[in-house]
Amino acid sequence: MTRTTLSVAISTTPFPTTQITLASVTGMTTAMLILVDGEYMKPTAINTTSLIVDVIRGQNGTSAQQHGAGTAVQFGTPDEFS
Repeated sequence: MTRTTLSVAISTTPFPTTQITLASVTGMTTAMLILVDGEYMKPTAINTTSLIVDVIRGQNGTSAQQHGAGTAVQFGTPDEFS
């Protein structure tokens, strides 16, 4: 499992953001899950230059939530979150 942080806050209004910006995406693949403050997200595209990740929010029974810049982020394979 890899740890990083959000570089930009993400919100839920007017509708959930579908892109997040991270401090690092090194090693991330679309087969992984992202965990931010108890919300799981599924990456669908990863820009290794801008560090912007397209995501599907509220995965694994969680709901889209607001998250502040600097919030801790973990990403890894689904079995690493078991």
